Amino acid sequence: SSQMIVVPMDVISQKQMVMNDSTYKHRGSALHVVKSVVANDGWSGIYRGFGLSLFTSLPAGSIWWATYAGCKDQMNAVQNTAFDSIP
Repeated sequence: SSQMIVVPMDVISQKQMVMNDSTYKHRGSALHVVKSVVANDGWSGIYRGFGLSLFTSLPAGSIWWATYAGCKDQMNAVQNTAFDSIP
């Protein structure tokens, strides 16, 4: 799932957003934030919110892919019908 990449990026960016200016200047790089989160919370801290993220993205993704497959089938049917009528 793309959430394996998106969630850590969200965690890092959210930590950066709440830093004041002086902290951000000294310890605001993504690498510093990752080291800090891992030191304080372990590797699971990087994936905080992963379950909720899946809970919200899976239904939307399922609907999107089902709609895509249905539209693709309909377009193929129309295209095949159009070519069948050519002598």
